[in-house]
Amino acid sequence: MNQKIKKFFRDLSSQPAIINKLAVSIFLYQNCIHTIKNKLIESYLITNTNKEERKKFHELQVLVEEHSFTFSINDIIQIFEIAVPEKDRMINGVVYTPDYIKKFIVENAINETELELENMLAADVACGCGGFLITLARAIKKQTNKSYKEIIQENLYGLDITDYSIERTKILLSLLALSEGEDKEYFEFNLFVGNALDFNWIENAIQVKENGGFDLIVGNPPYVTKRNMDNETKNLLDKWPTSQIGNTDLYIPFFEIGLKFLSKNGCLGYITVNSFFRSLNARYLRKLFQSNQQYLKIIDFGDEPLFGSRSTYSCICFVKKEKAKNILAVKATSKELISSSNLNFEVIPYSKLDWERGWLLINGQVASNLKKIENTGTQLGKKYTIKGGFATLKNDLYVFKPIKEDDQFFYREYEGKEIAIEKGICKLALNPNRIKNEKEIISKGEQIIFPYERKDEGIELLKEVDFKTKYPKAFSFLLANRNLLYKRDKGKGREYDVWYQFGRNQSIADKGIKLLYPHICKEPYFILSEVEDLLFYNGHAFYSDSKSELLVLKKILESEVFKYYLKYSSRNYSGDYISLSKNYIKHFGVCNLDDEESKWLLLTDDKAEIDLFLKDKYGLIYDQKVRLSA
Repeated sequence: MNQKIKKFFRDLSSQPAIINKLAVSIFLYQNCIHTIKNKLIESYLITNTNKEERKKFHELQVLVEEHSFTFSINDIIQIFEIAVPEKDRMINGVVYTPDYIKKFIVENAINETELELENMLAADVACGCGGFLITLARAIKKQTNKSYKEIIQENLYGLDITDYSIERTKILLSLLALSEGEDKEYFEFNLFVGNALDFNWIENAIQVKENGGFDLIVGNPPYVTKRNMDNETKNLLDKWPTSQIGNTDLYIPFFEIGLKFLSKNGCLGYITVNSFFRSLNARYLRKLFQSNQQYLKIIDFGDEPLFGSRSTYSCICFVKKEKAKNILAVKATSKELISSSNLNFEVIPYSKLDWERGWLLINGQVASNLKKIENTGTQLGKKYTIKGGFATLKNDLYVFKPIKEDDQFFYREYEGKEIAIEKGICKLALNPNRIKNEKEIISKGEQIIFPYERKDEGIELLKEVDFKTKYPKAFSFLLANRNLLYKRDKGKGREYDVWYQFGRNQSIADKGIKLLYPHICKEPYFILSEVEDLLFYNGHAFYSDSKSELLVLKKILESEVFKYYLKYSSRNYSGDYISLSKNYIKHFGVCNLDDEESKWLLLTDDKAEIDLFLKDKYGLIYDQKVRLSA
């Protein structure tokens, strides 16, 4: 669809009624539909009585004629989803699902059941503007002799949290019927406004109760991170066991919801994010599948961006209530889906999967290599102390890059003013995400206001009178921003013993030589710091008393062997980034080296030689140069 047309509708997103009228009117106009019985569609026709609406419609007519664009039902679906207000898009996770994906899911979900399509009860429990319901209606129409009126009334069910989405679903189903010559005054819809986390289908739809649930549940569950959820949704998450750990993403309990309302022989088909294979937040979802021995078929698209600018990585899942000892999994591309290529699924026994650590949906040589790596030497998590950085919970106050300095003070800029901070209360602070090597420690290092004193027994917070007396400028700066410090932890900062202490006490007392690294990266890199009391944030560090030992570890962790391990054991993020979280790397085996081997690794800078040496050391078989985003 032309970008100018998209922008035309997006600019009207705060006016859902006019969007509905424009969409209905332009569709009818372009499809030469002039006589209408349907009362719903009739209510959305633009008439000559409203000059503003007529003006907007004329603008749209000019725009579509200029670009020779004709609206189909799928285009109207896309328009409705483009025009969702931004606040709702973030809170409710609205995204347009490409038509070929909807068709694939619907057709394959139908094929997974042995039920007669004519009598199936089919639902989308987070239907948005009804894209999947349109696909379902078409599929049922194609394979049965039923009218759209009968299909809408007897087969289709939908739920969404916003009333305008349900209204648009009604519009689309009505337009679909109308466009194929079926014009009825009224359709009886099984469409509801409600929160899927708290909606009981058995109580609200007698046919669903009598059928023992839905025979088909399809859709694209909302992908919303916990920080973007409203309070009602956060509270409702507690009802679902899969959401009882970590910062649960909203899509996770939708598998539970689907299984709860699925009939005995039914099938659930979702397009969703593939991070649940390895995500810490999805541990209880993996446990649900694994402990129940759930029938599960997965098509993983890896890091292919199926949703255009949307930066999530996706998979299609088919789930049934029947028991299975194995997961069926395959890595595929969108082209294979479109071309209807036969997909060769691997059979992966549940017994070989670890729901706590994350699923590695692989077999063959890769699985053999990973097992060798983890069983070589001593695993990272057992060999080294791995810690995260400090957490002030208000870094923009504590951490700064000096604009200049003299013997006594660092000078920082804050809100357009130059502020002096005593050097005596500052310590060097690093963000491993911003530096790539040891040479950048000084040039890209920062300073942190550190209101603590080191004692023999550890760290002690400065008493307020001492802070004010010894470092009056730093004290005055934080005091002027005291209200901001109180707002940390969403106001819980008022419970701190002392108002200027850090938000967390983690890592502030740690000393020693460190090998620093970032949370996520495109290519793994590690920075050695010999500054024993250096502080860091937004990253992790290995600690050791031996500089040479950490330098050897650096060579191993920057090798192709470690990259190979990360590629299959860690979690991908948008932009080809990959996680270096402790939970994804702690099982990596650090090979045992004799003195000669360690000395050689320390002295050589030939990366190709190092990679070949380590590949042989671990006994691995792979030919290609490792690409983390392959």
